[in-house]
Amino acid sequence: MMGQCRAVLRVTLAALLTATAIIPGLFTRRFTPRFHAVLVMLYCRSLVRIFGVRLKISGEIPRHACGTLFVSNHISYLDVPIFGAHHPVRFTPKAEIRSWPVLGFLTGLTGAFYIERRAGSAKEQQEKLRAALEAGDNVLLFAEGTTSDGSHVLPFKSSLFAVVEPVAGKPEIPVRMMALAYTKVLGKPPKSGRMLDRVAWYGDMTFAPHIWALLTMRGVEAELRYFPELRWSDFNDRKALAKHCEEAIRGAVAERAAV
Repeated sequence: MMGQCRAVLRVTLAALLTATAIIPGLFTRRFTPRFHAVLVMLYCRSLVRIFGVRLKISGEIPRHACGTLFVSNHISYLDVPIFGAHHPVRFTPKAEIRSWPVLGFLTGLTGAFYIERRAGSAKEQQEKLRAALEAGDNVLLFAEGTTSDGSHVLPFKSSLFAVVEPVAGKPEIPVRMMALAYTKVLGKPPKSGRMLDRVAWYGDMTFAPHIWALLTMRGVEAELRYFPELRWSDFNDRKALAKHCEEAIRGAVAERAAV
């Protein structure tokens, strides 16, 4: 009973927060993009608190990052407000989310880039991401291309790493890796897949019952690790860059799972 009441309260608070943010969000997205980015960050920060997420951060938060490609693993819809709570960033969800009720509208309001998986779309998407980065926007790339069960990191797709390949006469685009792990569920380390499934959203899981179950919980604990900045010139190849990011993030996630 307590869990159900907790979920109702959180849904109510999230709805009120969203209703309050929609009109300013529509205005700032069109007329003041820089302020819009800050508004999205504050919205994400509030959602993290409403959802009862306690977050531990290691490494230096690049609060003044500008035109940076962030690369991370992806476990749940909960990742999005966690990543967006500390610095402005544009997300890269899969294209199917654009047509989903509520989530499609909200991700569109944040200025997300919807990633198509069809053949021949990579170059067009690279150009859009590159233009945003050159304009000073931070972009978050979920390099696995989907969500995992949280116990491991899936192979990274290297095609979109080409957005940081140098262009003559233009500044080099920095890359920042982030590794996310959910370290406590129901007050305990999630040693079993069943416990991780309380947070991880992957495969053919249905969204509504999953998020409702999550909202009934007292809270979860997560750890977000920031890595030092990388440059294309350290690799000179998108596949080598992608492999380095994949191995570093996989190692950080495995390290947390072993604790």
